[in-house]
Amino acid sequence: MGVLINDLMVFNKNINESPEYYFYRKDWNAIPNKHNRPGFPLGIDIEITANCNLKCDFCRTTYNKYPNKMMNIEDYKYIIKQIEGKCKTIKLNWRGEPTLHPDLCEMVKFAKNKNILDVYFNTNAQLLTKDMIIKLNDYGLDRISISIDGYNKDYYEKVRKGGKWDKLNENLELLNKYGLNIRKRIQSVLIKSSDIDKIKEYKENYVNHWKNSCDEILLLERKEEGEYGANIFKNKTPFICEHLHQRLVIFILYM
Repeated sequence: MGVLINDLMVFNKNINESPEYYFYRKDWNAIPNKHNRPGFPLGIDIEITANCNLKCDFCRTTYNKYPNKMMNIEDYKYIIKQIEGKCKTIKLNWRGEPTLHPDLCEMVKFAKNKNILDVYFNTNAQLLTKDMIIKLNDYGLDRISISIDGYNKDYYEKVRKGGKWDKLNENLELLNKYGLNIRKRIQSVLIKSSDIDKIKEYKENYVNHWKNSCDEILLLERKEEGEYGANIFKNKTPFICEHLHQRLVIFILYM
């Protein structure tokens, strides 16, 4: 059944969770409201690459020319060893597309062997393969968030420039067939968030189209940024960044 939480999470299947996972997610949602940072971040975002295979108009990665570099797996292992026993979750991306990294599966395996409770990443799913999905499932990937705008070919390929609708659906089928132990989230950016009537219609159609392909559906409000680092947002509703209280980002320095 569908649920609505803070006008964002519009679909969520009932999934049995371990007590440890339940309380970690409870803390994750509660800490920003208290404006109280924990002694050590609950989560670490590790940017294993800043590059992407798509050129979406609304994404900063499209316009900033990041060098074609990958995080060395030995540097990655050093980071995981430093946070072992202190951090509940890691996300294997920040700006880029993690499936571009040739060591992605080994990175998941190493983190799970170091008892990281929740290992996941965001992806556009265009580069997923059967072999990759089987490894990610066997190595213990906990969650995967798939960014999909729209629920038809024309809209999707217009917004996700470079993405192929048929390839997306083919890979979703593979993920549901071979990634049985991976929690799957599908999410979209609400690009025309000022048009309430269309957004309501979009939500309903989006959920009805994708609900059989995932465990969760999340809709994200688009926030227009000013100059990088200026912390200026043009959206009409008040906005407080939750990430300051939840996570730390480790990214590659490009010299």
